[in-house]
Amino acid sequence: MPRKERSPVKIGLFAMGSGRTNVMSVIKAFASNAERLGFASLWVPEHVVLLEKYASRYPYSEDGALPARTDAPIPDPFLSLCAMASATEKIRLATGICLVPEHNPLVLAKVVATLDWLSNGRVTLGVGIGWLQEEFTAIGIPWENRARRTRECIEAMRRLWGDDISSYRGEFVKFEGVRSNPKPIRGADLPVVFGGESGPALRRVAEYGNGWFGFNLLPDEAAAKIRKLGELMKTNGRKLLRCGNRRLAFRQTDRR
Repeated sequence: MPRKERSPVKIGLFAMGSGRTNVMSVIKAFASNAERLGFASLWVPEHVVLLEKYASRYPYSEDGALPARTDAPIPDPFLSLCAMASATEKIRLATGICLVPEHNPLVLAKVVATLDWLSNGRVTLGVGIGWLQEEFTAIGIPWENRARRTRECIEAMRRLWGDDISSYRGEFVKFEGVRSNPKPIRGADLPVVFGGESGPALRRVAEYGNGWFGFNLLPDEAAAKIRKLGELMKTNGRKLLRCGNRRLAFRQTDRR
């Protein structure tokens, strides 16, 4: 029996603009060269503000501190991805992650849809619910119930992306009979993937996500998360696929 060939591994790059001059040129050169070299995706982070002092624990470091200077430039992810889109044609463009509960979902839906429309359907919305409570406080967004608010935001945005005339009524999001254009190229099927490795984070993927990506995981650690995710998907009557709308997306970094 002939041996079944495995799909090639796809590698993405985590990217941030930096420097004081010629930043646009650097971002576009970075993106175009990543595409030329065969990388599959570009991922950019989001923080509206950072705090010089904070009590919240960053979940991906042993000491609970964000491994970056608080004065490091973290540009708006969608503006950065738009710049990258202008210099590329095929590479996928993703947020890693977008802090969805910090946004008005109607405004965010328009921004995501416009980026996808301009890039000819290359956007993946990577989502997180946030870890820095002080950031939410500074913006004026309630920290509590942010997980439920995230779910409503995603549901509402999918309505806006897929329906000609959209309505949604939830606990946090309510609108009736609105039009939102342009639509993403794939409409409501624009991929929404979740970061996070806790039990609740994996349950979000299993219940209403299109994919998951881990951070700073070794292969055996990622495999354990995927097995757990497969169990949760089965409980929710869904299948864990390696391609299509429920494709797993991974972003890993070397652990040194």
